[in-house]
Amino acid sequence: MRAWQVLCPSRQTATIPLTGLPKKVQSAILFLQFVGTEDSTMRHHTREELDTVAGIHRDADHHPLTRDERVARWAELLEQDPDRALVTLQETEYQPDIIRDEMREDGSPITIAFKDPVLRGEGLTNDSYGEAKRFFEFTDCQLHYIVCSCHSGVTVRGDAAAERVRDVAKPHPGLIGMLWDALLIFR
Repeated sequence: MRAWQVLCPSRQTATIPLTGLPKKVQSAILFLQFVGTEDSTMRHHTREELDTVAGIHRDADHHPLTRDERVARWAELLEQDPDRALVTLQETEYQPDIIRDEMREDGSPITIAFKDPVLRGEGLTNDSYGEAKRFFEFTDCQLHYIVCSCHSGVTVRGDAAAERVRDVAKPHPGLIGMLWDALLIFR
């Protein structure tokens, strides 16, 4: 239960529960907790903490990136340092879903995406396999192709990872489309 401690006139503290109070009152109390400390040094707060106090809202002119724009941005970020060795995730295909979704490695292609403030602003919340799958709207097979060690070993070059991201994102024809393409080839 979230609560607010106040100093009563008798110099004793009282705890006031925040639950049940109107949202505006809760926000005001939380704001007072942030600014009402005797310690005037600057402190770090998470975006969620600031959002409850300040009511942070996106710019009214902001248009969320489409899936294709998010994927293209990821590929561009990976290409910025084409020779960079990025760490792959080990054997993602053999992990149970719950373990696979939590998999992450410092310096992975997903980490590059997560370090980008634009993609974080669009909703990328961490650099785990499951979050990348959700955010970029990839299937397990698609994301496996991009980040798994079985395709490139322990590391993958930035330019190779970017190429895989683009390859996975481009539309692939279904069976009828492939047959049609085959007929056109032999024409």
